[in-house]
Order: sequence, then C-alpha cells, then structure tokens
Amino acid sequence: MNSLELIKLAKKFNVTDNEEEYMVEFNEFVSLGATIDKKTKEIAYYVTGAYDSGIDWLNIDMDKLKELKKFCELMAEEK
Repeated sequence: MNSLELIKLAKKFNVTDNEEEYMVEFNEFVSLGATIDKKTKEIAYYVTGAYDSGIDWLNIDMDKLKELKKFCELMAEEK
C-alpha cells in the first residue's frame, strides 16, 4: 500500500539521484527540500531559496513540510 501512496505523491516532487543520496524538491517553488542518504536512509530537511533573496527569514509552510516528510519517509522505506 505504501507504494501506491508514493506514486500518488511523486507527481509533486523532483528527485535527483546522485552517487550517495537522493535530493528531493517540490516541482513548484517551495522553500523546502530534503536529501535521503542511499545507504543509511537518513533524511535531512532544508530550507532552500534564501541565498541572495535579500531577506533573513523564510516562512516554513508546515503543510508542505508534512507532504515532503511523508514522501521522503515513503521513499526511504522502498528498497
């Protein structure tokens, strides 16, 4: 059942696969992203888009963070 949920959520994200980790970002601009370590499955979450933005603070959309967290956790569960 988790695979179906993962497929459903996948359309909202861009996933970049590099040698050591997956980088996950929303398709639309949302100032949140994550990485998933391929070996340990450890997930790290980041605020993005702040560099050269001219502001010191970025708002964290908690609903978007929950979506990102759910997607990343489902990805980390998959083999």
